[in-house]
Amino acid sequence: MSKVATNMKSVYELFIAETEKPEPDVDILESLIDRLPQEDIYKITELNLTKKKLDKLPDNIGNLTNLQKNGCSSNKISEIPDSIGNLTNLQYFCCSNNQISVLPDSIGNLTNLQYFSCSFNKISEIPDTIGNLTNLQEFFCSYNKIGEIPDSIGNFTNLQYFFCENNKISEIPDSIGNITNLQRFSCNGNQISEIPDSIGNLTNLQQFSCYSNKISKIPNSVSSLTNLQYVNFSYNYIDKIPKWLNDMNIFSMITNNNNNIFY
Repeated sequence: MSKVATNMKSVYELFIAETEKPEPDVDILESLIDRLPQEDIYKITELNLTKKKLDKLPDNIGNLTNLQKNGCSSNKISEIPDSIGNLTNLQYFCCSNNQISVLPDSIGNLTNLQYFSCSFNKISEIPDTIGNLTNLQEFFCSYNKIGEIPDSIGNFTNLQYFFCENNKISEIPDSIGNITNLQRFSCNGNQISEIPDSIGNLTNLQQFSCYSNKISKIPNSVSSLTNLQYVNFSYNYIDKIPKWLNDMNIFSMITNNNNNIFY
Protein backbone atom coordinates (compact mmCIF):
# COMPACT_ATOMS: atom_id res chain seq x y z
CA MET A 1 0.00 0.00 0.00
CA SER A 2 1.37 3.43 -0.87
CA LYS A 3 2.32 6.01 1.74
CA VAL A 4 -0.29 8.37 0.29
CA ALA A 5 -3.06 5.82 0.86
CA THR A 6 -2.04 5.08 4.44
CA ASN A 7 -2.08 8.80 5.30
CA MET A 8 -5.59 9.39 3.98
CA LYS A 9 -8.11 10.32 6.65
CA SER A 10 -11.45 8.59 6.80
CA VAL A 11 -14.68 10.54 6.34
CA TYR A 12 -15.30 10.05 10.07
CA GLU A 13 -11.92 11.59 10.97
CA LEU A 14 -12.54 14.50 8.60
CA PHE A 15 -15.95 15.09 10.18
CA ILE A 16 -14.56 15.11 13.72
CA ALA A 17 -11.72 17.40 12.67
CA GLU A 18 -14.17 19.85 11.09
CA THR A 19 -16.36 20.00 14.20
CA GLU A 20 -13.29 20.79 16.32
CA LYS A 21 -12.39 23.88 14.30
CA PRO A 22 -13.13 27.29 15.86
CA GLU A 23 -15.36 28.08 12.85
CA PRO A 24 -16.49 24.88 11.11
CA ASP A 25 -17.94 25.12 7.61
CA VAL A 26 -21.56 23.91 7.69
CA ASP A 27 -21.51 23.02 3.98
CA ILE A 28 -18.50 20.77 4.58
CA LEU A 29 -20.21 19.19 7.60
CA GLU A 30 -23.31 18.44 5.51
CA SER A 31 -21.20 16.88 2.76
CA LEU A 32 -19.31 14.72 5.25
CA ILE A 33 -22.51 13.60 6.99
CA ASP A 34 -23.88 12.43 3.63
CA ARG A 35 -20.72 10.39 3.06
CA LEU A 36 -20.46 8.81 6.51
CA PRO A 37 -20.66 4.99 6.44
CA GLN A 38 -23.32 3.51 8.69
CA GLU A 39 -20.74 2.01 11.05
CA ASP A 40 -19.25 5.47 11.61
CA ILE A 41 -22.62 7.08 12.21
CA TYR A 42 -23.03 4.78 15.21
CA LYS A 43 -19.73 6.11 16.61
CA ILE A 44 -21.03 9.68 16.80
CA THR A 45 -22.90 9.95 20.08
CA GLU A 46 -21.89 13.50 21.01
CA LEU A 47 -21.68 16.68 18.92
CA ASN A 48 -20.37 19.89 20.47
CA LEU A 49 -20.92 22.95 18.29
CA THR A 50 -21.00 25.51 21.10
CA LYS A 51 -19.47 28.92 20.36
CA LYS A 52 -18.55 28.03 16.77
CA LYS A 53 -19.92 31.20 15.10
CA LEU A 54 -22.51 29.15 13.21
CA ASP A 55 -25.52 30.74 11.54
CA LYS A 56 -27.23 27.39 11.00
CA LEU A 57 -27.06 23.69 11.81
CA PRO A 58 -26.46 21.09 9.10
CA ASP A 59 -29.82 20.37 7.42
CA ASN A 60 -29.01 16.66 7.49
CA ILE A 61 -28.07 16.55 11.19
CA GLY A 62 -30.93 14.07 11.51
CA ASN A 63 -28.76 11.47 9.77
CA LEU A 64 -26.68 11.16 12.95
CA THR A 65 -29.26 8.81 14.39
CA ASN A 66 -27.15 7.59 17.31
CA LEU A 67 -26.51 11.09 18.65
CA GLN A 68 -27.20 11.33 22.37
CA LYS A 69 -25.82 14.76 23.23
CA ASN A 70 -25.94 17.89 21.07
CA GLY A 71 -24.78 21.31 22.23
CA CYS A 72 -24.99 24.27 19.86
CA SER A 73 -25.43 27.22 22.23
CA SER A 74 -23.89 30.68 21.82
CA ASN A 75 -24.03 30.89 18.04
CA LYS A 76 -26.17 32.87 15.58
CA ILE A 77 -28.45 30.01 14.59
CA SER A 78 -31.88 31.20 13.46
CA GLU A 79 -33.56 27.88 12.72
CA ILE A 80 -33.53 24.28 13.91
CA PRO A 81 -33.90 21.91 10.94
CA ASP A 82 -36.91 19.58 10.87
CA SER A 83 -34.52 16.64 10.58
CA ILE A 84 -33.71 17.10 14.29
CA GLY A 85 -36.75 14.91 14.85
CA ASN A 86 -34.83 11.90 13.54
CA LEU A 87 -32.48 12.01 16.54
CA THR A 88 -34.65 9.71 18.63
CA ASN A 89 -31.71 8.67 20.84
CA LEU A 90 -30.95 12.27 21.85
CA GLN A 91 -30.91 12.77 25.62
CA TYR A 92 -29.33 16.24 25.90
CA PHE A 93 -30.03 19.21 23.61
CA CYS A 94 -28.90 22.76 24.34
CA CYS A 95 -29.49 25.48 21.74
CA SER A 96 -29.59 28.46 24.10
CA ASN A 97 -28.24 31.91 23.29
CA ASN A 98 -28.98 31.93 19.57
CA GLN A 99 -31.51 33.72 17.35
CA ILE A 100 -34.04 30.90 17.00
CA SER A 101 -37.61 32.07 16.48
CA VAL A 102 -39.43 28.76 15.92
CA LEU A 103 -39.18 25.28 17.41
CA PRO A 104 -40.12 22.68 14.80
CA ASP A 105 -43.00 20.30 15.52
CA SER A 106 -40.55 17.46 14.97
CA ILE A 107 -38.99 18.31 18.34
CA GLY A 108 -41.74 16.11 19.74
CA ASN A 109 -40.06 13.03 18.25
CA LEU A 110 -37.17 13.28 20.72
CA THR A 111 -38.86 11.01 23.21
CA ASN A 112 -35.62 10.06 25.00
CA LEU A 113 -34.71 13.69 25.69
CA GLN A 114 -33.94 14.36 29.35
CA TYR A 115 -32.44 17.87 29.19
CA PHE A 116 -33.61 20.65 26.86
CA SER A 117 -32.57 24.30 26.99
CA CYS A 118 -33.64 26.88 24.42
CA SER A 119 -33.29 29.97 26.63
CA PHE A 120 -32.09 33.33 25.31
CA ASN A 121 -33.59 33.10 21.84
CA LYS A 122 -36.53 34.73 20.03
CA ILE A 123 -39.03 31.90 20.35
CA SER A 124 -42.66 33.02 20.45
CA GLU A 125 -44.42 29.66 20.67
CA ILE A 126 -43.82 26.22 22.15
CA PRO A 127 -45.34 23.53 19.89
CA ASP A 128 -47.93 21.20 21.40
CA THR A 129 -45.79 18.26 20.31
CA ILE A 130 -43.37 19.06 23.09
CA GLY A 131 -45.73 17.14 25.34
CA ASN A 132 -44.39 13.96 23.75
CA LEU A 133 -41.11 14.43 25.65
CA THR A 134 -42.28 12.35 28.59
CA ASN A 135 -38.73 11.53 29.72
CA LEU A 136 -37.76 15.19 30.06
CA GLN A 137 -36.29 16.04 33.46
CA GLU A 138 -35.03 19.61 32.92
CA PHE A 139 -36.63 22.22 30.63
CA PHE A 140 -35.35 25.79 30.29
CA CYS A 141 -37.04 28.26 27.93
CA SER A 142 -36.39 31.57 29.70
CA TYR A 143 -35.69 34.89 27.97
CA ASN A 144 -37.73 34.38 24.85
CA LYS A 145 -41.01 35.85 23.57
CA ILE A 146 -43.26 32.95 24.52
CA GLY A 147 -46.86 33.96 25.09
CA GLU A 148 -48.39 30.64 26.12
CA ILE A 149 -47.41 27.39 27.78
CA PRO A 150 -49.22 24.53 26.02
CA ASP A 151 -51.49 22.23 28.02
CA SER A 152 -49.41 19.32 26.79
CA ILE A 153 -46.70 20.12 29.36
CA GLY A 154 -48.88 18.15 31.74
CA ASN A 155 -47.36 15.06 30.11
CA PHE A 156 -43.97 15.93 31.62
CA THR A 157 -44.44 13.46 34.45
CA ASN A 158 -40.67 13.07 34.96
CA LEU A 159 -39.85 16.80 34.88
CA GLN A 160 -37.95 18.12 37.89
CA TYR A 161 -36.80 21.61 36.78
CA PHE A 162 -38.94 24.03 34.73
CA PHE A 163 -37.75 27.59 34.12
CA CYS A 164 -39.76 29.90 31.81
CA GLU A 165 -38.63 33.28 33.10
CA ASN A 166 -38.82 36.59 31.25
CA ASN A 167 -41.30 35.78 28.52
CA LYS A 168 -44.80 37.09 27.77
CA ILE A 169 -46.72 34.27 29.42
CA SER A 170 -50.13 35.29 30.76
CA GLU A 171 -51.36 31.98 32.15
CA ILE A 172 -50.08 28.84 33.82
CA PRO A 173 -52.13 25.91 32.48
CA ASP A 174 -54.06 23.73 34.94
CA SER A 175 -52.19 20.75 33.53
CA ILE A 176 -49.10 21.82 35.45
CA GLY A 177 -50.65 19.95 38.35
CA ASN A 178 -49.80 16.70 36.57
CA ILE A 179 -46.06 17.32 36.83
CA THR A 180 -45.92 15.76 40.27
CA ASN A 181 -42.13 15.19 40.24
CA LEU A 182 -41.43 18.90 39.74
CA GLN A 183 -38.94 20.25 42.29
CA ARG A 184 -38.13 23.74 40.95
CA PHE A 185 -40.48 26.03 39.04
CA SER A 186 -39.65 29.61 38.09
CA CYS A 187 -41.89 31.82 35.98
CA ASN A 188 -40.50 35.22 36.99
CA GLY A 189 -40.88 38.25 34.74
CA ASN A 190 -44.05 37.35 32.85
CA GLN A 191 -47.64 38.63 32.72
CA ILE A 192 -49.26 35.91 34.82
CA SER A 193 -52.32 37.06 36.74
CA GLU A 194 -53.36 33.84 38.46
CA ILE A 195 -51.78 30.74 39.97
CA PRO A 196 -53.98 27.70 39.21
CA ASP A 197 -55.33 25.66 42.13
CA SER A 198 -53.70 22.59 40.59
CA ILE A 199 -50.34 23.92 41.78
CA GLY A 200 -51.22 22.19 45.05
CA ASN A 201 -50.66 18.80 43.41
CA LEU A 202 -46.93 19.48 43.13
CA THR A 203 -46.11 17.98 46.50
CA ASN A 204 -42.43 17.49 45.60
CA LEU A 205 -41.95 21.17 44.79
CA GLN A 206 -39.08 22.70 46.74
CA GLN A 207 -38.60 26.08 45.03
CA PHE A 208 -41.35 28.22 43.51
CA SER A 209 -40.60 31.71 42.20
CA CYS A 210 -43.09 33.90 40.37
CA TYR A 211 -41.92 37.42 41.14
CA SER A 212 -42.58 40.32 38.75
CA ASN A 213 -45.95 39.20 37.40
CA LYS A 214 -49.55 40.41 37.85
CA ILE A 215 -50.66 37.93 40.50
CA SER A 216 -53.23 39.26 42.97
CA LYS A 217 -53.95 36.20 45.10
CA ILE A 218 -52.10 33.20 46.52
CA PRO A 219 -54.39 30.15 46.20
CA ASN A 220 -55.11 28.04 49.29
CA SER A 221 -53.82 24.97 47.45
CA VAL A 222 -50.25 26.26 48.00
CA SER A 223 -50.68 25.06 51.59
CA SER A 224 -50.38 21.48 50.25
CA LEU A 225 -46.79 22.09 49.13
CA THR A 226 -45.27 20.64 52.28
CA ASN A 227 -41.78 20.25 50.77
CA LEU A 228 -41.54 23.91 49.76
CA GLN A 229 -38.29 25.49 50.96
CA TYR A 230 -38.17 28.72 48.94
CA VAL A 231 -40.96 30.88 47.55
CA ASN A 232 -40.91 34.34 46.00
CA PHE A 233 -44.15 36.27 45.35
CA SER A 234 -42.60 39.76 45.28
CA TYR A 235 -43.34 42.42 42.67
CA ASN A 236 -46.92 41.37 42.06
CA TYR A 237 -50.33 42.84 42.95
CA ILE A 238 -50.85 40.77 46.09
CA ASP A 239 -52.53 42.68 48.92
CA LYS A 240 -52.95 39.89 51.46
CA ILE A 241 -50.77 37.04 52.64
CA PRO A 242 -52.83 34.17 54.08
CA LYS A 243 -51.97 33.27 57.67
CA TRP A 244 -51.39 29.62 56.80
CA LEU A 245 -48.50 30.66 54.52
CA ASN A 246 -46.62 32.12 57.48
CA ASP A 247 -47.24 28.90 59.39
CA MET A 248 -45.62 26.78 56.70
CA ASN A 249 -42.08 25.60 57.40
CA ILE A 250 -40.53 27.50 54.48
CA PHE A 251 -36.81 28.25 54.81
CA SER A 252 -36.91 31.40 52.67
CA MET A 253 -40.06 33.36 51.76
CA ILE A 254 -40.12 36.70 49.93
CA THR A 255 -43.53 38.31 49.64
CA ASN A 256 -43.60 41.99 50.54
CA ASN A 257 -41.32 43.61 47.95
CA ASN A 258 -43.48 45.96 45.89
CA ASN A 259 -46.73 44.31 47.03
CA ASN A 260 -49.33 46.18 49.02
CA ILE A 261 -49.35 43.59 51.79
CA PHE A 262 -51.50 43.42 54.87
CA TYR A 263 -51.86 40.43 57.17
